[in-house]
Amino acid sequence: MKKFLLLVILVMLTFSAYGQSEAQDPVPQITAADILGNPNYPAFSYGGYREKTRDNVPGVDELKEDMKILSAMGIKIIRTYNTQKYAHTENLLMAIRQLKDEDQRFEMYVMLGVWIDCKDAWTGTPNHAEGDVEGNTAEIEAAISLSNAYPDIVKVIAVGNEAMVHWAVTYFVVPKVILKWVNHLQELKASGGIPAGVWITSSDNFASWGGADKSIDKSGRLYIPAYLPIP
Repeated sequence: MKKFLLLVILVMLTFSAYGQSEAQDPVPQITAADILGNPNYPAFSYGGYREKTRDNVPGVDELKEDMKILSAMGIKIIRTYNTQKYAHTENLLMAIRQLKDEDQRFEMYVMLGVWIDCKDAWTGTPNHAEGDVEGNTAEIEAAISLSNAYPDIVKVIAVGNEAMVHWAVTYFVVPKVILKWVNHLQELKASGGIPAGVWITSSDNFASWGGADKSIDKSGRLYIPAYLPIP
């Protein structure tokens, strides 16, 4: 009888442990290297705003609804555009964190866009050769903070969102402005200031890096041709 009871207890413990393993089977740690270029991780550029102004920031519950829809579509990584001027990105990361807490198998990762402006952007006299030090620094600092707060979600930091293309006439910058912040983040990553698995990049086309744009030379100096519509 004692042997029978012992056998029953062992079986119950085995099934209990198995059940816990099944219930707590999280997605393995994923890095940017696992995601980028992987057809199993489709990406989506995302803004969750419901109205015509970004001053009305969607709440966490609304963003959770969007993430569930995108996840059902097979999307597993999204690209954002700002880090701190609006609360959108912070709310979004909170929404994804809550969904992951509710279901450890839920997957959604973020390419964190860092908005970069030139000096005096959005005015009649933008200085494209220099960056907006105050605004750009705030964006970078927020990116650092968010990548540390959500290392399981933020996998890429993209410095600038088409910030070097000249059709962005009110705010574009020369490559040296972007490169300054890319180098800063790379150095910070090397020293442990941001998670080692985060990749650093920018979001611009090949011409912006001097490949075909006649108005920027290899040193990053800016030459404004007559046809460029600078206000």
